[in-house]
Amino acid sequence: MKFYLLLAFCSVSIAASAQTNTFPASGSVGIGTTFPRAYLDVATASLNTLTSVLGRLPEGNSDSSGSYLGVHTYVTQPGPCNSFSLEHKFYGRLNSSINFYRGGSYTGGFITFTTNNGTERMRLDDNGNLGIGTTNTGSYKLAVEGVIGARKIKITQASWADFVFDEDYELPSLAETAGYIKKYKHLPGVPDEAEVKKEGVDVGEMNKVLLQKVEELTLYLIEMKREQEEQRKVVEEQRRRIEELERK
Repeated sequence: MKFYLLLAFCSVSIAASAQTNTFPASGSVGIGTTFPRAYLDVATASLNTLTSVLGRLPEGNSDSSGSYLGVHTYVTQPGPCNSFSLEHKFYGRLNSSINFYRGGSYTGGFITFTTNNGTERMRLDDNGNLGIGTTNTGSYKLAVEGVIGARKIKITQASWADFVFDEDYELPSLAETAGYIKKYKHLPGVPDEAEVKKEGVDVGEMNKVLLQKVEELTLYLIEMKREQEEQRKVVEEQRRRIEELERK
């Protein structure tokens, strides 16, 4: 008898809340909706609302909204603007979050990541470009505002500077190089300061250019060594003749 009374009580309680919640026989659960479109469908009638808490801590739970990881909805018009956030709050204060922004239409959304007090640190835009420390990725797949630390960076190149050692490579004379430097204040083939400030530097291409200059310097040194060796032979030959004349 007690069991049947308990079932009747539960049936009345569920019926009283059936306007917003539903527990159909299909197994799908709707909270805030009577037409769940997933096994668990949590809806809200108003925007800018904490719709669900995925986990809550007892520490700080009595302060404001408490300490939790939850889903927050926002006003979506006009776009692009934040639609949903997965937020971590501690003592009711926003720490970090993942924010899902809608685009200007049905598509075009992007994602931002915040830390500390909800300050944006990283953005993955609608074109798949990633910005760290900046909201402006430009046309770069990775844009970083700040210093990058790494043990190793590998850059692929379509070509390299070994063409300097080809037999048909025209090595400029030192006089030509000196004249160019005097006129333009930088090495031939190397971008000047104004260009670097405006366009930046392609690290892979710049390494190729610098290697070209090192290889050209190597050829200059080889040539200088050859000339010195020839001069040494001439001097030795003259010394030998002088010594022969002195013996006579």
